Amino acid sequence: MKESLAVAIVTLAASLSVSAQIVQNAQTADNAALGTTVTSPPVSDTEFHEIGRTANEKILEKLTYEPGAYAPHVHRVVRAATGLHFQAQPDGPWLDSSPQISILADNSGASASQCQTAVFLAGDLYNDAMQVTGPDGTMMRCRPAVLAFSDGQRSALIAQLKAGSTGMLLPSGTGVLYTNI
Repeated sequence: MKESLAVAIVTLAASLSVSAQIVQNAQTADNAALGTTVTSPPVSDTEFHEIGRTANEKILEKLTYEPGAYAPHVHRVVRAATGLHFQAQPDGPWLDSSPQISILADNSGASASQCQTAVFLAGDLYNDAMQVTGPDGTMMRCRPAVLAFSDGQRSALIAQLKAGSTGMLLPSGTGVLYTNI
């Protein structure tokens, strides 16, 4: 009886040792397949990449690892600016805004539409008006009538709008100059 108990204990110990060796070999094979080792982090540091955006924010993130550490350190940067992104369609993706103004195909004016607040600039201010469309769809139309100066006490009329006040797109593509006002 003592002999069979001793044989059972030795068999159990040998079985556990073989099982432990199989598990250790499997873990080593998994680490080798993943390209990881026990002494280094599972991946290398990453570069900043975009993880999200909203109307006024761009969120960037990168991961770094300390030597011998397995847990990543998350570094997050939030770039904030009013009107940074716009949506071309409701519930569409947030796209980068651009201040560029484009002349319309029918030459009736120019528009800046790659932004949250779109602007239509009339080709001739005397016969048409400027239009601003807000992010919520609200539209405002305006047409300047005069150019005046005021110091709080006195005012002076400098110019009155007249026919032929044609807009010219500036070389930068981000502004319009109206002549002959």
